[in-house]
Amino acid sequence: QPPRPVEAPSSDSNSRTITHEGRTRDDNILTLKTPSDVIWLSQFLCFLREECCEVFKASEQDVKERRKSKQIKLNQVGIRCRFCSHLPHTERTGRSSCFPSSIDRIYQSVTMMIREHFSICEEFPPDIRKKYVTLKQNTRKGEMESKTHWRNAAREIGMIDGADSDKSGETKTKGRIFFKDG
Repeated sequence: QPPRPVEAPSSDSNSRTITHEGRTRDDNILTLKTPSDVIWLSQFLCFLREECCEVFKASEQDVKERRKSKQIKLNQVGIRCRFCSHLPHTERTGRSSCFPSSIDRIYQSVTMMIREHFSICEEFPPDIRKKYVTLKQNTRKGEMESKTHWRNAAREIGMIDGADSDKSGETKTKGRIFFKDG
């Protein structure tokens, strides 16, 4: 099994630099965590948003690797499993990443990752998996809700829905999420 990615300190508490096999990536990877998560979400979802999911901008490689039917744009916001993100796209278990079409669909996208990816991801560290399973089993269905918080939290960390066109009027970005600052 490949070595685990290691977090390096970062000046921004919600951003991290990931080191893997001696290589460092600093591409402004964020967690989904916000300070108000503990008010609105179950312990399981707080854990998931902080420890298991990464928010990132699509790279040129990400754009190339996506199927034609699931086309994405450069710098489009995606959410992925932080444990297998170091693997080539073709070597990851299904639903390892998603590119929600709007901030209103982030919750739905993450719930699909819960159902179809996290339980079978081979890169999940055993100690994190144990906590994941325990917290998930102890979560009642009603605690999995609060879609409004998911939308507000996305805005809080700088995500916006794409417009019909960019400033030049040429590139269609509707149905995609981006960061306010580009």
